[in-house]
Amino acid sequence: MSGLRVLNTSIFLFIVFLIQELVIARIKFPIEGFSLYLAALMVVLSLEDRNGSIVFGFIGGLILDISPSVESPLGKWAFVLTVVGYVFYLNSDTIGDFATGPVAFI
Repeated sequence: MSGLRVLNTSIFLFIVFLIQELVIARIKFPIEGFSLYLAALMVVLSLEDRNGSIVFGFIGGLILDISPSVESPLGKWAFVLTVVGYVFYLNSDTIGDFATGPVAFI
């Protein structure tokens, strides 16, 4: 995994985070808790190998930790999403290939 790939994916996640916080969070949905950012992060994690899913889980959690709307201790989301990235790696065989069956992933 190259540094440029980490930088590009981190920038992508930060842009999706900004869209989530500036646009989507202001829309009142009938069901609370919709997060485009978490959906995009889960797609990134499902497309990565072991190291990539752990690294991007950690980076995604750090980005989520800076959110003003999240009232939790600093580092909680980084830890949780790092564990989620590791679990995605462990279950990558049962998840299957996301590119051929995205509906099966959901």
